[in-house]
Amino acid sequence: MRFRLAPTGSARRRLLRSMLSRFPWIGESYLLPMVVLFYEMGPMWPWYRRLFAIRETRRINRAIDAGVERVCLVYDCGVCPLTYGDYLQFVMIMRYFGERGTRATMYILDSEISPAHRDVKSDQEIEEFLQDLIEIGESLLSYPEVQAERVHDFQELMELTDSQDLYVVCAWRTRNRRPLFHHGWNMFNHLMASLPSELQDRVLLSSSDFAQFGTNLDVPSPRVAWHARYSSDIDLVRNLTNEEFLEIHEIIRIRYPDYSILIVSDDAGCQHYSEVARANGLDQTVFSKDYSSSYLGDAALVLESDLYCALRGGGMSIVALMSRLPYRIANRIVHYERRNGQPFTSWQDQTQQFLDEEHLSGFRAMLMS
Repeated sequence: MRFRLAPTGSARRRLLRSMLSRFPWIGESYLLPMVVLFYEMGPMWPWYRRLFAIRETRRINRAIDAGVERVCLVYDCGVCPLTYGDYLQFVMIMRYFGERGTRATMYILDSEISPAHRDVKSDQEIEEFLQDLIEIGESLLSYPEVQAERVHDFQELMELTDSQDLYVVCAWRTRNRRPLFHHGWNMFNHLMASLPSELQDRVLLSSSDFAQFGTNLDVPSPRVAWHARYSSDIDLVRNLTNEEFLEIHEIIRIRYPDYSILIVSDDAGCQHYSEVARANGLDQTVFSKDYSSSYLGDAALVLESDLYCALRGGGMSIVALMSRLPYRIANRIVHYERRNGQPFTSWQDQTQQFLDEEHLSGFRAMLMS
């Protein structure tokens, strides 16, 4: 397989990589990935993420400027999470390729599923999620020039990408099945920083991208879309407490008295918070699952709203962040890196505010500003 893999990093790191790669059979397949894993768990990891994004976006732009015929990006479900937010970041990179006039394919490798997700999802749920990924790609990418495609076998993927006319994004990590989801946001952020505002607008999401998933029902307007996450079994620390829910609702009602409040959540979240709302007599409050049954339908509701809010939100926040929609989001940054003191996104404007924390006090102040 012929990956275009340029020398990267410091001279010392290049020397170490070269030495490890010389070991037959286990050099690149075992020893080098183990060293990379050890490095990624160390104190230099945030710095490395920033460097990685800068380096990879330069390679991508050089390949496009040189007239590469096709670009390939792999979302490996064996090492990447089955979450809409992480996947959507790579869809946005694909939209960037499309606006740069480059043919591109994102291969969704589903031969293995990360054990962390296999333990909590049934085979049917996994298959439905994988089908959702293709539907998202078909809806948001300019087929057939830019498309998403499922691949069921790693060797099949190797054959599909074995071409001199193909540029493989993050080739070494792809070949050695190293996760890319740590880097998707940062790469897209740096890619967008190189575009003029009018081209950024064409890449970013808008309500027209989700028009086919909009509802025929009459959704109250004007409205604030508020993503309130709730789960009974996964990552419970990100849930809003009932007390937080009631206080945030009161703040939004005071700050935006003429707006309806649309609670955006999954089935469990809408059921839980609707019970809280009824018990406390909260008026002018509606729930996304009364209008939508899917992630794409919820995204349509969000982008047709006048403002998006979230404290410790999930993947739905990516929809707002990847758009021009005004928002107030407070969430701890895990894999994201700011660009040397710049705004959180390279397209952020004054109507969009992001706070790198998960405490109600900071979110309260941001909502009231």
